Amino acid sequence: MLVWWIPVFADLVRWLSPRGDLQLSGAAYLGDVVPRQIANAHTIFNIALTLILLPFTGPAARLVERLMPERPEAPEFPYKTRFIDNAMLATPVLALSLARQEVLRMGQIAKTMVEKILLPFTERNREVLSELDAGEEQVDFLQAQINAYLTRISQQSIPEEQADEAFRMMYTVTEFEQIADIVSKTLKPRALEWLETEHHFSEAGKQEIMTYHISALKQISRAMETFLKSDLRIARKMKRKFKNTACRRRCSCVHL
Repeated sequence: MLVWWIPVFADLVRWLSPRGDLQLSGAAYLGDVVPRQIANAHTIFNIALTLILLPFTGPAARLVERLMPERPEAPEFPYKTRFIDNAMLATPVLALSLARQEVLRMGQIAKTMVEKILLPFTERNREVLSELDAGEEQVDFLQAQINAYLTRISQQSIPEEQADEAFRMMYTVTEFEQIADIVSKTLKPRALEWLETEHHFSEAGKQEIMTYHISALKQISRAMETFLKSDLRIARKMKRKFKNTACRRRCSCVHL
């Protein structure tokens, strides 16, 4: 298309380029002039092409963005697992051991939430409520990560004993998550209502709620110990103690 423009372009290059040493002739003269003309031709061509294409840079950029849209960055979770490692899935025994440590870590977070929920009632401490929200989010995150990890373990060809262990861990994870839910969805709203009032517990009432709270914390600690040791004897003892405590609590409420 632009072949017709070549003679005009050549005349322009010759006009802009130095004439060279007129005392030279033949090949010597060409060797003095032609390199400069070639360099000038490249410069003129690039400048002209830039000026022609400059108005189209905006539409060209939008076309490229449409053809190759930028991928949204994956959101970064503020929480991370500490023990589970996908590289260990090939060794189910080690993978289950790592999962057990992560479950215990999750249980400790839930236990800490139970410890803190008493403070708004006894010390009218409002600051811990935001910490409960963070704890609930972390527990939910760990539940999803641990269950996915245990599912990948159980999908392998593993002995029945290891498969049962994986399912027991999933059950324990659900229990810890329910503890965190009770704190954040049941007790926290009541704590907010309590803080809006001017009510205070009597000394006897405060002692009763603290005693019951300490008992609950001890049960969680025993549950974590039982989970760590996989001791069914301790688990049955805990279950009986829980039933007896619940029965005494109901009887007390009836008499009141």
